[in-house]
Amino acid sequence: MYPVHKRSRLARAARWTVGSALLVGCASEDGLSLFVNLTDLPPRSDAVRVSSSLDSRPGMLADGDTKKLQGQPRIAITVPAVAQGTLRLNVQTLDTDRCIQGISTVTTQVPFPRGTELSATVSAQSPRSCAPLAACAANQLCPPQSPSTIRLWQVWAISHQDVWAVGEFATVLHFNGTTWSQASKGLTDPKVSLKGVWASGPGDVWTVGSDTNRGYIFHLSGDTWQETNTQQSKAFFSGIHGTAPNDVWAVSNQNTVTGNSEFRHWNPGLAQWDSITLPSGTPNLYSVWAASASQVYMVGASGTFLSYDGSKVTSISLSQVMGTSLQHVSGYVDGGRPVVYAVGDAGTIVKIGRLGDTTVLQDKNSMPPPGLLSVGVFPDSAYATADNGSIYTVDSTLTALKLFASSGTTSSPLRGLSAATNGIVWVVGDKDTKRYFDLRP
Repeated sequence: MYPVHKRSRLARAARWTVGSALLVGCASEDGLSLFVNLTDLPPRSDAVRVSSSLDSRPGMLADGDTKKLQGQPRIAITVPAVAQGTLRLNVQTLDTDRCIQGISTVTTQVPFPRGTELSATVSAQSPRSCAPLAACAANQLCPPQSPSTIRLWQVWAISHQDVWAVGEFATVLHFNGTTWSQASKGLTDPKVSLKGVWASGPGDVWTVGSDTNRGYIFHLSGDTWQETNTQQSKAFFSGIHGTAPNDVWAVSNQNTVTGNSEFRHWNPGLAQWDSITLPSGTPNLYSVWAASASQVYMVGASGTFLSYDGSKVTSISLSQVMGTSLQHVSGYVDGGRPVVYAVGDAGTIVKIGRLGDTTVLQDKNSMPPPGLLSVGVFPDSAYATADNGSIYTVDSTLTALKLFASSGTTSSPLRGLSAATNGIVWVVGDKDTKRYFDLRP
């Protein structure tokens, strides 16, 4: 057994790389090198991570380093010439999301003969593991539901290590990639219910909501929330979205004084929210989504679907959904043009294509049809949360609404969802629900 100071020197001298940078079996004062050829790589393998031990003692290499495969499915290992014992290499292949796609373990005796090459057969991991989250199988909601009574209304994922959720009792929760924690500093009134959340990036997070008297729009400054709507609007704000720190939009239910819904745009120069005129008699608005400063969409009660072109708000006529509340709107940009989805009561999904064509799907197979509460949109599909505790999906042609996953609790609606950059989609809802599913297992 090596003394501690000698093991430390061995660890500093050992190294590894991807490909053919080191000569096989090359002996020098620094050490011996060998190749480990990786076989049966999972199709989405993009990088490799290696950890090691010598005679069961960890840390022979710079463990935890991740390196791109660069088209060469093998790694080169160099160990000090004076090293002796059993070298164990634990190999993980990762996808572009840096989630584990495959694993393998190989061992060899050190020192080893010149020209030594090892073969490591990689076993595909299905479902993949996006540590520290537990692996989540296809069409599953993970992990178990939280034993709490707090209702969470909406969630926004900036990245897989920066996720925000908001809800009743001025609740703001933040996920840092490892754990969820309270992040409600500055929100002192528990009567405020936060209905929407959006962020342009780290450090620029917005949330909206109301109590029984008025609406609120908060912005995160450092670690403290500050109110920004100093006009103290009597409108109950329900949705917020934007495209940049200086391009943020908010909508509300009908103002309790004027009887009008409100559509606001953040004016950073004056540090205030400018009001934009809506069509007379606009019902309650629940959600807003912006593709640009001149491509903004809003939905609400009684089939309300509005668009804003930078100068005026126009109503989008949808005779098929008159009387049906549309609860949420989202979309993506295709070739500079928005593709917009809205979901609502009675299993309703509305799609406006990049050329302005409109498709409407209303679920006729479920009795009763689910009330869809939130939608996440991708080029080939969309996913919607529902009031029966389920997730539904539909393809880009809106052929049929299909059950994707169920929480198993029909009395606990799933209210909001947002996709992180690593393919994990976060879902929130009643009883402090914070669950996820993996779109790319």
